[in-house]
Amino acid sequence: MKLRARLALAVAATAALLVTGWVVVSARQRDARFDDALREFANATLDAGGRDRCEADAGRFVVHVPGPGAIPGRMGRGPFRRGDDLLPRGPRVRPDDDGPERGAPPRTGEPRADGPRPQGPGPQGPGPMGPGPGRPREEDGTWLWAYDAAFVSANAAAPPLPAPLRDALAGGARTAATDGSIGDRQGRQVAVRTAWPDGPCAIVMVRRMRPTEAGDLSTLWVGGLTLALGVLGAVWLAAGSVVRRLRRLEQHVGRTEPAPGAAEAVVEGDDEVTSVARAFDRAGTSIRAHLATVEARERTLRDFVGNTTHDVGTPLTVLQAHLTALRDQAAEGRPADGERVRRALEETHYVGMLLHNLGALARLEAGEVHLDRHRVDLAGVLHRAVDRHAPVARGRGVALEHAVPEGAVEVLGDVTLLEQAVSNVVHNAVSYADANVAVVLETSGAPATGFRLRVLDDGPGIPAEELARVTERAYRGQTGRTRRPGGGGLGLAIVKDVVERHGFTLALARIDPRGLEVTIAGRLATYTPVSPTGRSRA
Repeated sequence: MKLRARLALAVAATAALLVTGWVVVSARQRDARFDDALREFANATLDAGGRDRCEADAGRFVVHVPGPGAIPGRMGRGPFRRGDDLLPRGPRVRPDDDGPERGAPPRTGEPRADGPRPQGPGPQGPGPMGPGPGRPREEDGTWLWAYDAAFVSANAAAPPLPAPLRDALAGGARTAATDGSIGDRQGRQVAVRTAWPDGPCAIVMVRRMRPTEAGDLSTLWVGGLTLALGVLGAVWLAAGSVVRRLRRLEQHVGRTEPAPGAAEAVVEGDDEVTSVARAFDRAGTSIRAHLATVEARERTLRDFVGNTTHDVGTPLTVLQAHLTALRDQAAEGRPADGERVRRALEETHYVGMLLHNLGALARLEAGEVHLDRHRVDLAGVLHRAVDRHAPVARGRGVALEHAVPEGAVEVLGDVTLLEQAVSNVVHNAVSYADANVAVVLETSGAPATGFRLRVLDDGPGIPAEELARVTERAYRGQTGRTRRPGGGGLGLAIVKDVVERHGFTLALARIDPRGLEVTIAGRLATYTPVSPTGRSRA
């Protein structure tokens, strides 16, 4: 469902509930005012001599005020202010009554002419008074009947007191009201407990048709519907601007590459829609930057895979040639050529290191790599690296020596990545050394809080102008390209990445007159400085 339609439906439902509630409350207030008027009528009638007439002739007592469907006064035209408006302005004496006509002086002992009078005898002669042949209809005007404390009227023509009124009065209520049938129509009935509980007028009941309400109800409904339509129109117009801006935002977000100035046009204004639009703009900018980075990485990866395929293929081709020659020598019964065996071993070792570097590189390239940190013995890592490269060093005539302190030298780190980094440094030294490689692990401080791993070789070294770039990925110095043309330039780049992720430092320095020194330094795992918050940072 569209936003406008949803808002219109919500407003229409709310308006319907409000108007219905308004009408119901107004009807109940009208009933309450009507009941108050009937009670005031009953009290006024009794105070104007009605009690005396009732006690004098209870069997014939009934008060009837003829009139239209509404009580005399303001009830027929809307809300009224006083119960006095319910009282008739003069007596109503039937033609067959033996009392005085309108305007005649009252008889001795009879009520005043300005108050309601009981009906006189009808055409049928003396007897109980009330509606009947030749008399007013039950639904015509206002009727007042009297009952004793047992809810029984002495007038046989009086209607029985309705059960809801009896129950309410029996429960101690002074007054009670209920709807009921008056003749063949619905009206209102109000019972009032008087101040004379022992006589025939202990309780009086007033019955009357409801006032005409059609005009008032129609006015309420028309007013409510007009208000609802006005609110609906205002909401419809107000939602139009929001809908248009949301559609523009949808079009803007749907663009792969937004046109220049499109973002500014969408985020105009200063409201919630503007905030959402600006959030989309920021997210879009971030996503586009991320996509550009991913695309650059993909291009780099494609180039790297292409170069690596060549780097791996070259030593495998050389290795295949050496193995073929050795096979031919074995077939001819000649002893194996030691030089070929040495070169084949070097190529095998180089391919293994290249594959290890590719695995480490793939792990480091996977975004924020998770380091599996544990206590790692650097002395053990160094022993394994030296043992791994010793056969190659011997084959090349290079003396590979190492020295470590007594006991464990523990750091906190990822053992797999640390072994790869140390192996790369030793591998480079063995590959480019002329005769000697020394690997030294030492601790510093009192007590020892740090370590320093130094790898020294007597090779050609690296020119000073290239020292700052040899740790860049895929960069190879002139000396490296000359001595091993098939290298991929990954070793020292991986070393730098691993060292930085562990919080260590890497330094490269020339050795005079020839050689290169690579130093990795950092803190030991036993060093646990305390931060200002009281937590260890180790």
